[in-house]
Amino acid sequence: MHPRTLEVLTMIDAGDGHPVSDVLLAQGRRVPDTHCAGLPDLLDYRGLDTPFPFTLTLPQRCTEHPPPAHLGVRGGGCALAPR
Repeated sequence: MHPRTLEVLTMIDAGDGHPVSDVLLAQGRRVPDTHCAGLPDLLDYRGLDTPFPFTLTLPQRCTEHPPPAHLGVRGGGCALAPR
């Protein structure tokens, strides 16, 4: 996940008073620089004006299921998929 995505996810409550971004940050690994597409050079996020100067890597199941699970808490009817 890119920094701006994490910024947006701070605005969604996970149902326990914490933002969804906190749930994902607890499960992922912070990578300050990474390749993007076919670019030969690393993209360095450390200089960005953001509370998340990195990309967050985590299993795809973590990016697909927590937001719908938290929408279920808000009456959306979604459930966390089994791991």
